Amino acid sequence: MISIGVDAGGTSTRVGIVDSAGDLLHVDHTPTSTFSAPDQFVTHVVGVVNKLVEDGHHGLTDGGSIGVAVAGTLDRGRESVHRSVNLPFLEGHPLRQAIADELHTHTVLMTDAEAATWGEYSALSPRPDRFVHLRLGTGLACGVVIDHNLLRLDADRTGHLEYLVVDRGPTALPCSCGKSGCLETIASGPAIARQIEGTGPIAKSESGSTTPTLTRIVTERVANVLTIAIANLVEQFHPSVITLGGGVIEAWPQIAEATVDKHQRNQAQSSVAVVEVIRATRGDQAGVIGAARLAGVDCHALATTRGDARESGASACV
Repeated sequence: MISIGVDAGGTSTRVGIVDSAGDLLHVDHTPTSTFSAPDQFVTHVVGVVNKLVEDGHHGLTDGGSIGVAVAGTLDRGRESVHRSVNLPFLEGHPLRQAIADELHTHTVLMTDAEAATWGEYSALSPRPDRFVHLRLGTGLACGVVIDHNLLRLDADRTGHLEYLVVDRGPTALPCSCGKSGCLETIASGPAIARQIEGTGPIAKSESGSTTPTLTRIVTERVANVLTIAIANLVEQFHPSVITLGGGVIEAWPQIAEATVDKHQRNQAQSSVAVVEVIRATRGDQAGVIGAARLAGVDCHALATTRGDARESGASACV
């Protein structure tokens, strides 16, 4: 059995084929800025999937499934996007049903945080009992796995999670979510770009392309707030493993290196249980792989956190 994963982030929308072993067989990339209305987004997803079927991937119509991950929070029944700072045009639209009606295939709607978290968690061997994935890109995503099941962190939420507020001082920057001092205001891609423009040079890479070079002060600041967020997550969920991923970590690995170093030094001075902080391994494909797996072979992991959906008779599994 093969499944389709859709990962709609603030920058790019990916549609990929994933087999039952979790291997990504093919992926289509499209800038998310291409879409300004829900019908455009649905038409694109349906068109890519139909093209895959035409190309011979008939498993999609024979017990396959589609997992659709979006950057934002969902309504309680997981039928539509409740709030999305980066994809506001999807808010309130019956997205899951629209895609299911067009493709006549089992369709599951989830957050990008859940998909990316499961994509990274499923790559670990052995899989830890308590796991957190922190993802930095255009926006911010955080997911938690406890006893091999995803926790639902988005229900009834319009702003960022309280334990991801890292600056509570009077000069804390306002966040687009409505709060101030959120991790996203300092450690997201756009936030880092703003800091680089103000404090860092622009350097030429070996390939000749122009890329921003993080200055020491920016790296240090981002690592500091990430360490605060990690400490908050450890206190809240007591994970044994935390992975750092997303476009920011992929583009600027020195941020992850500085953060891991700070965490290890802090931990050496503490009596709390050891928590391993490492870079994520699946990169930009984590969301596609996780979305497909959660809709297919690992659907129980999402279903067990869907008490609201089960009460209404819905099921995440085929």
